[in-house]
Amino acid sequence: MSINDVYTVDIQHLNIEEEKEVDEAFVLLKYEDYPDESKEFIDEINRRGQSANELYKLSRERERAIEEKIKTASQKEIIEQYKLLKSVSDIYYSMHEIDLVNNCVTGYKALGEVNKIVKDTAGADIMMRKAINSSTRPEYLNAALEFTDLSTVAERLKGRKMISAEFEGYNLGWFRAMFIIVERDDEGRATKVVFTTNSIDKIKRKEESLIYKSNTDELTGAYNRRAYEEAIADIEKNGMKDDFIYFSIDINELKVVNDSIGHNAGDELICGSYSCLIRSIGTYGKVYRTGGDEFIVLANIGKEHLNDALIALDTTTENWSGDLVESLSLSYGFVTRDEALDKSVHDIAILADKRMYEEKNSYYQKKGIDRRGQRDAHTALCALYTKILKINITDDTYQIINMEVEEQSEEKGFSDKISTWIKAFGEKGYVHPDDLNEYLNKTSLTYLNDYFSRNKTSLHIFYRRKFEDGFKQVMMELIPANDYKEDNKSLFLYVKNIDK
Repeated sequence: MSINDVYTVDIQHLNIEEEKEVDEAFVLLKYEDYPDESKEFIDEINRRGQSANELYKLSRERERAIEEKIKTASQKEIIEQYKLLKSVSDIYYSMHEIDLVNNCVTGYKALGEVNKIVKDTAGADIMMRKAINSSTRPEYLNAALEFTDLSTVAERLKGRKMISAEFEGYNLGWFRAMFIIVERDDEGRATKVVFTTNSIDKIKRKEESLIYKSNTDELTGAYNRRAYEEAIADIEKNGMKDDFIYFSIDINELKVVNDSIGHNAGDELICGSYSCLIRSIGTYGKVYRTGGDEFIVLANIGKEHLNDALIALDTTTENWSGDLVESLSLSYGFVTRDEALDKSVHDIAILADKRMYEEKNSYYQKKGIDRRGQRDAHTALCALYTKILKINITDDTYQIINMEVEEQSEEKGFSDKISTWIKAFGEKGYVHPDDLNEYLNKTSLTYLNDYFSRNKTSLHIFYRRKFEDGFKQVMMELIPANDYKEDNKSLFLYVKNIDK
């Protein structure tokens, strides 16, 4: 047997057992165990064995160093993950990991009563119900309990990474609750989720403030025309209740007060009118200021309360007195749902306006003011101009005073916004191409706002308008209305055919 053969055999039979860690891979041979071999032969084998042991030790040391680096790296990764999780949790009011399979909770962050509930409660489902019951306002409680029902979370998260909902709480104000997927099973159902809550109260309050401002008349605090149009659109979509009543109200002699005492007195009269409305028929619905001296009340008043509501309106108005104006008077007309079952809300509005104007005429007759002469003048004005509108370039609205029905068509650009209507009318070919650029420029709200802000008393725009028999010269005239203010630019718009 050669040395190489013996060495190979010994290594095969004397190396480490499977998966048993030892310090040496080769055990040195003893002379007495091999009496037939020479001492030199045994020494040579042992020398080679020692070299093998040294290589084995170096290999094991390297393996241990690698294992230690992996262990250290894993610990660092866990620490970094924890730091990240802690950092993320700082932006939330509460943050918990929920094991939906084992119904248990790991808390990362919780404050106040919620923290106590988490510590003292066994079972994620019970903990969640207690936390929601203790922190959510009654009007949102049912919806919050439904959203945080852990028995349905996995199903609701199918195909999604997260779900969220918003509620109002006692201490937190408005808050957003959110479930975020952490682990799924083979069927894609959530098995672990992170549940968070964070305050959105400041954002919500700001949203509510912006919505309030966009729907509110700045002078009185009443709902504005925009809010009125949204309310009418909602009624057209969803219908009217059986006790629905439409009130059209107009302030008597507002122009007289503005001209004789001043606009501050006129403002007092407008605000006083709103105060009287909100304390009487306004308690049954909403009060809208739709023009300088015009209010609308959309209310729901049962037959048994209608007479009391009207008495309250009359009494409140009669007893009002201001600092600059001694008294105020309102003319109003109303239509109940019962008397107009086959009519739309638009038809009801027209009828209420008609009744209001009838009462207004009666008021002026009793005061000895010649309203008939005013009506005659109005008739003559309508005969002179083909189109008369009262427009507001501040809020982009208008009121039709006189205009043919044929003009109110989509073909001619008719719209609920005066800027859209005027622009579309020109772009649809009803203004001669050579006049179009000047027409669009001078009728834009930007130009009009700037023009009348410079105390201009009138604006005349000349252009050729398309009729059935061709283009004819017309004039558009705009002048400030009596209730014109810098923050409420109300204008009269007249269109007249001047073609010879």
